[in-house]
Amino acid sequence: MQHAKGADLLIHEVIVAPPSATTATDAILGYHTTPEQAAGIFNQVAAKLAVYTHIVDQVGAGTQGLIARTRAAGYTGPLAVAGDLSYFDVGQTVTQQICPMPGPSIAALTTGSYQSKISAGDTVIVWGSDFTLGLNQLYWVPASGNSASVILSDGNGLYYWDQSANQINATLGPRITPGQWLVYVRNGCAQYSSPLQVTVN
Repeated sequence: MQHAKGADLLIHEVIVAPPSATTATDAILGYHTTPEQAAGIFNQVAAKLAVYTHIVDQVGAGTQGLIARTRAAGYTGPLAVAGDLSYFDVGQTVTQQICPMPGPSIAALTTGSYQSKISAGDTVIVWGSDFTLGLNQLYWVPASGNSASVILSDGNGLYYWDQSANQINATLGPRITPGQWLVYVRNGCAQYSSPLQVTVN
C-alpha cells in the first residue's frame, strides 16, 4: 500500500468467498483478498481507479455482487472489474475500455485530398472502424514479399488518429515505395484488420 498510494491505476486480485468462510474452512482464503479487505486497501491507496482482476468467485456473485460487497465495506471511490479484452486509458483521468469485437476494419484508403490514386510520399487517410485510442499501428506489407514490412505508429510521428472521424491520417515514409502493398491496422488489443490491397505509384 505504501508504494501504491495515489496511483493512477491499482489492479488487484480478489476472492468472493461465502461470508461464513474462514481460513480454517477454506485454505485458498488465506492467500487471496476479500472484497471487504480490498475496500480497506482501496481507501488507503486512493488511486484514480481501482480494478479487480484474477477473480475467484466461489459463490457466483458476478460483477454486481463483487462491487456490492466492496461498496458495503465502505469503498466509494472509482471501481471497475476487468474482463477479457479490457484496456485502460491513463491520463488526467483513468477510464476502462473494452476492445471491440471482432476487431478493426479498413473500409478505404485515399490521399489527404480524398483521391484514390496513391503516390509515394503522400499523406493518406485510412477510413475504417474499431480503431482504439492512441494504440493503432498501420502495417504496410509488400505484396511481393520481397522486402520488409513498414510499421507506421504514433511513436514515429508519421501518423495520427482522428478519433472524431474514426480515421488514421498517415504520411508515407521513404520506405513505402511504388508497388503493390497489403495494408493492415493493428489496434491496441493486438487485433488485426483484414488486408486492403493498395497500389502506390
